[in-house]
Amino acid sequence: MRIGRRVTRITATAWALMLAALLVASAAVVHVGFREVEDTQVTSDASRVIHAIEAEVVDLDRVAADWANWDDMYAFVRTRDRRFIASNLMSATFDTLHVHAIAVLDSRGTRVWDGARTRPEEPIVACPPTLYGAAQAGGPLSGGSHRGVMALDDALWLVAAHPIRRSNRTGPPRGTVIFARRLGNDQAKALSERLLLSVQVEPLTTGRPSPELVHQIGSQGRPVARVRDLKTIEGYGLVAGIGGEPVAMVRVDRPRVMFRQALRVVGLIAALFAVLGAGAGIAYMRALRRSVLARVEALDRQVRGVDPSAAAQPTIGLEGDDELADLAASVGEMLARVTEARTEAAESRMLYNLLFDTMVQGCVLLEATPESDGCKIVAANAAFERMAGATAEELEGRAINDVLPGLSDGSKERLRNVARSGSPDRFEDHIAERGMYVEITAFRPAEQRLACIITDVTARRQSDEELRANEERAHRLLERQTAVSRLAVALGGARDLRSIYAILHEHVRALVETSSLVVARVDAERGQAVAEFAACGGAALDAGTLRPLSISDDRQTVCQAIRSNVPVYVADILSEAERDGERPAADAHSWLRDLIASGEADCDAFRSVLCVPMAVQGQTLGAIQISGPRPDSYTRDDVEALAGVATLAGVAIVNVRLIDESNRARRALLSMLEDHRRTERSLRESEARFATAFRLSPEAITISRLADGYFVDVNDGFTKMTGFTRDEAMVASSLSLNIWADPKDRGRLAARLRNGENITNEEVRFRRKDGSPLIGLMSATLIELRGERCILSTVVDITERKRTNDMLAARLALHEYAATHS
Repeated sequence: MRIGRRVTRITATAWALMLAALLVASAAVVHVGFREVEDTQVTSDASRVIHAIEAEVVDLDRVAADWANWDDMYAFVRTRDRRFIASNLMSATFDTLHVHAIAVLDSRGTRVWDGARTRPEEPIVACPPTLYGAAQAGGPLSGGSHRGVMALDDALWLVAAHPIRRSNRTGPPRGTVIFARRLGNDQAKALSERLLLSVQVEPLTTGRPSPELVHQIGSQGRPVARVRDLKTIEGYGLVAGIGGEPVAMVRVDRPRVMFRQALRVVGLIAALFAVLGAGAGIAYMRALRRSVLARVEALDRQVRGVDPSAAAQPTIGLEGDDELADLAASVGEMLARVTEARTEAAESRMLYNLLFDTMVQGCVLLEATPESDGCKIVAANAAFERMAGATAEELEGRAINDVLPGLSDGSKERLRNVARSGSPDRFEDHIAERGMYVEITAFRPAEQRLACIITDVTARRQSDEELRANEERAHRLLERQTAVSRLAVALGGARDLRSIYAILHEHVRALVETSSLVVARVDAERGQAVAEFAACGGAALDAGTLRPLSISDDRQTVCQAIRSNVPVYVADILSEAERDGERPAADAHSWLRDLIASGEADCDAFRSVLCVPMAVQGQTLGAIQISGPRPDSYTRDDVEALAGVATLAGVAIVNVRLIDESNRARRALLSMLEDHRRTERSLRESEARFATAFRLSPEAITISRLADGYFVDVNDGFTKMTGFTRDEAMVASSLSLNIWADPKDRGRLAARLRNGENITNEEVRFRRKDGSPLIGLMSATLIELRGERCILSTVVDITERKRTNDMLAARLALHEYAATHS
């Protein structure tokens, strides 16, 4: 297609699309804007109709209230005087009040008088029975005044009911008077004429109103609009009944005058733009032909006269300084560069061949099509010859799959993708037959040609895998050392065995995979291992369900660990004969069988068992036993980690026991002192008990004056712990003996006691007579002795325990350092 025709077609298409877009946008704006106006108008009309119906109900209610509060009506219900009927309940009354039914009932709901008439020319007949039913007990018109719209026998009625009373509203109600006005086609027509609207009212009981439309109006709580066609839009609303439920639907029809006018305006705009577009297009094409196309044809003739094979090329150019003149100059420059490029291409070809033959990586050129499975070798360099173990002549024409037989299907597919798409790709593969990893860089230099640069990365992959494995192990060790450090901190804050067991349960589950956890203590007197704590998964169980085990029982892993004081690991607790039944042996792993028998665990949850002893300073306190859901659930690192946990747990248990012993001794002393204050009669007996506890307690117990710190009395535990004799202490103060590592600690202690604070298990640093450090847990309180305020204090020596904890912390830090720098 010539450029003139193409530009003409493109210009015409652009104008047509622009005109269509303008029409669509205009139509959308008109449709949305005028539709919103129409919706607002028609829903407002529906609301006006509903409000008009409600106004008629109010008017009818006013009439009913006037008749109900009338002494003559009150007397008529009692006397049934027919003169009242003749003078008041006649056809003229129906016409004057614009009602279609009147009913008078007594207090028992019995009809006194009723009459109904829908048209002036019809006689008065009995009211519909459904109107009486509504006034009976339990009906919508019973029990007081009511007004609203009701659907009776598939017809709509405006109803107002009031109890009959005297004019002064005194005395009990004597009955009920009901006024009803039928809302039929005649009334709807009158409503249309009065509101200047097209109105239809339809009861919901007829089933003709759409349930979907009723639900939509009810969910929105307001009238809705619907377009019937291009000429008419409809508005729908619901009329509420006496109980508030919808009983009828109102429909209002409105002509779409504004919408049709808007459509005509859009048509005129489209015609105007079409005329303007045609004129502008013709003018544009004439200018284009004169200033562009003629010059393009001249340039085309010059280019056609060029001979690509000639050494000298003619000069190409156009007059002027516009884009076409620049294009002609560029074509001339291009011809000059083509000639120069021929020389450069010859040099590049020589350099390429040199690089291809001397490069370290294997390079192979393949003949490949996207449809073929195999890629035949066209050329290969020396490095690829060495990699394949064949010469270039032997490789030429062979498929790459034959030369590298271990090439994976994924790699073959990626080579085919490069041949199909032309997008370069780089990937690695494992050539199992040659025991090597290769990195393949594939690209398509030309159609049906595929170039591959193949690098042997076996050494790098092996080094990377070793490094990755070492990093993963170091990371796991670091995580576990961190977890053990957190466990040590948590156990250091525990003050009872229950807290220790809960902390162990939480941290062991985070440290290793466990199906069950049992913490046992050694009962040396009975020679038994007793379960103190048990858990399955995340739930703690009653350890009392686990029977004590004899430490001499060689079949139990926990007993083996306690006796040998080394970890015991059973990789698979099922023997060959038992693996079909998946049950633990009857004479081994009794605690696991007890857990299964209690119903707290399934036998499939236990396949491997690890038990480590809890030992402190050579004394075995108990053991920790965990189980895993699979054979070989635990590694050597897991065993070492759990051994560290067991050591920390043992130290924590010893600390708790020492604290408990200290607290019991302190409570005994305080109890004796309290007895001494309460009664003078038991003074001697209390003094004897106190002296015994004071003298025999292993802790250092002292009584010193609050004012100057001079000792009033010290026990043997003090002399053994500090090295001072009793005679040396009784003539000196704690400051003069230089017992405090920091003398200011004594002043701070005295100040806290003066403020009413008791000191309990607080770590304080002291100094022995020989100058060696002493770390103790100190508890102190104020007492009054012979009319003078004194300090009663007890000190538990925890120097060795602190040294043990510091050694453990140093070991943890060393492990963390080793894990970080491994």
